[in-house]
Amino acid sequence: MATQKPEMLLKIRQQTVARRLYKCRPLFAYYELMQLYPGYTYEQYLTDIKPRPTGKKLRRRKNVKVKYGRYRRVQQLLTQWHTSHDYDALITASNLYKHLRKPYYVKVRIGNQHLSFTYPATVGVNIIEELVSLYHQCHEIADAIAIHDLCRQRYGFGYEVHC
Repeated sequence: MATQKPEMLLKIRQQTVARRLYKCRPLFAYYELMQLYPGYTYEQYLTDIKPRPTGKKLRRRKNVKVKYGRYRRVQQLLTQWHTSHDYDALITASNLYKHLRKPYYVKVRIGNQHLSFTYPATVGVNIIEELVSLYHQCHEIADAIAIHDLCRQRYGFGYEVHC
C-alpha cells in the first residue's frame, strides 16, 4: 500500500474539517477555519466545501428484454407506429410485449393428428415464422418431426413434442 505525503494528508484533513464545519455551522465555518489554520484563504475555503463528484460512475443497467426474441419485433412495430401512426402496429406490439417472456407454442395439425412443439422465448420471431411456414408444407407427421429434430440439431433449441 502506497503511503501519501504529509502535505497531502494535511490537505485532505483540512478539506474534511472544512466540510464538517460547513455542514454544522455554515455561517461561522470560515472564521473557525481561519483560527484553526493560519494563512487559510477564502478561495481555499470555497474549493474545500465545493461538492466533488463521486469516484465511481454509475453503470447503465443492461436491458434484459433484448435477449427475448419478440423484443426486436416490438421495437420495429413501435418505430413503424411512430412514423406512420398505424394503430394496428401498436396493438400488435402491445400483444407481443404481453407475451415477451413466454415460450412459443407451435401446434401442427396434419389430417386428424396433432403435434405441439415448444420453443424458448429467446428465439427470434422470424425463425419461428419460418418454422411455421415449413410446418405448413408438411404432409406427414414424420416430416414435421424431422423438421423439429433438424432445428434442434442446427440451432440447439426446441423442446417437448406432444402427440
